[in-house]
Amino acid sequence: MLEKYYLRYKDKIIGTFLIKDNSKKYRPVHETARSIPEGLGYPLGMFPLDVQADGINPVKNYNPTEEDIEFWLSERVFPPEREGAEELLKNIGIDDYNVWEVAKHTNAATSHDFYWMSQNPNDRYEDIHPRVKHLNFDSKKSSVSQKVLKQFKDIESWEPKNEATEGIFTVINKNKAPTEKKEQSKKK
Repeated sequence: MLEKYYLRYKDKIIGTFLIKDNSKKYRPVHETARSIPEGLGYPLGMFPLDVQADGINPVKNYNPTEEDIEFWLSERVFPPEREGAEELLKNIGIDDYNVWEVAKHTNAATSHDFYWMSQNPNDRYEDIHPRVKHLNFDSKKSSVSQKVLKQFKDIESWEPKNEATEGIFTVINKNKAPTEKKEQSKKK
């Protein structure tokens, strides 16, 4: 049976992992992958660096091998020697460490970039990816967001208590100073 997993950069599908009989292939969606700036539509590690091009650019016509795919995915999941790895595997229902199986469970998403994968082509970045999933709430209805907004207002109205904190206050309120000067000049 053929399995398909869609690799995305944010919400754009940049390629497809095709898995059949434990054999893995990756096929980029060139039109979309080329539209991602800085060559990011072709993930380095899975695609080699084009040493003849200026800057950091991957070789776009390269066909990643199974080893390339495994290497790239291994950088996106916890390593087998990680403390507590056995318990993590147990929690996700995997008996033996397998990069592909862990990546499927975690969507191969990390907090340091915008790549992720899933089987459903209709999944959305903001619902899956750890960079934004925890931020997905209605700020008008959320008591958490109201609390955060109050804390920011408290910071804006904070006054320095001594010389050590006065520099910090100046940095935080650097945009307030011109307004205060304008108001003082109006009073004169």
